[in-house]
Amino acid sequence: MSLPTLQVVLDNRWDINTPQSWREPPYLGWTLMKEKKEEVVRWFLAHGADPNAFASQEAITPLSRAVKYSSLAMVRFLFQHGGRADRGELVNYVCQIKPGDEQTLLILRFLLEKGAPPNHILYEEYPELFDLTMFSLTPLLTCCVKGDTEAARVLLRYGADPCKTAVLMNKLPIDLAREHGHQDLVDLLTRAMNPSYKASALERHVGATGDCRRFG
Repeated sequence: MSLPTLQVVLDNRWDINTPQSWREPPYLGWTLMKEKKEEVVRWFLAHGADPNAFASQEAITPLSRAVKYSSLAMVRFLFQHGGRADRGELVNYVCQIKPGDEQTLLILRFLLEKGAPPNHILYEEYPELFDLTMFSLTPLLTCCVKGDTEAARVLLRYGADPCKTAVLMNKLPIDLAREHGHQDLVDLLTRAMNPSYKASALERHVGATGDCRRFG
């Protein structure tokens, strides 16, 4: 949709933050996913678009779309215009990207430095979305399925818990890494489950033997 057309719609009392659907955030999200034009994003923000606005049911925001489909520069820009690290399950979405993309790792580090939680199961803070949460994974579990060793390394550095399992799947990240044949991840997680590992978040979960299965 062109900017003149958008302006006409806005002039006719369109609420720019109206969700597109139950699982699609407001139109800014579509722009970030499909058009990716800075001038259009700037227009939305200048006219009151909220990068943290949810879809009508799922907790997906325009920023959720940006971390998965846009550049680090665009993600930074959205944070400069009110983007929040604690909304939109940002770490979960960026970890869904195919392994091996350096910009993905940069976005992941940026989000974690902004305080995005590294251990969330998708939508676990929203009881009304439990039908989605029960089939979802933590970012670290997602990396273990995909074989994304570098993203897992970043997550662990920022406090991801190698002992956290999914709601309906009582398997540790190391179990999934082993099942999917990702030996580099198995080695990484073996070190992470050792009590000498430096990530302070692990100290709450790993006992003297490094065995966190009793916490599963």
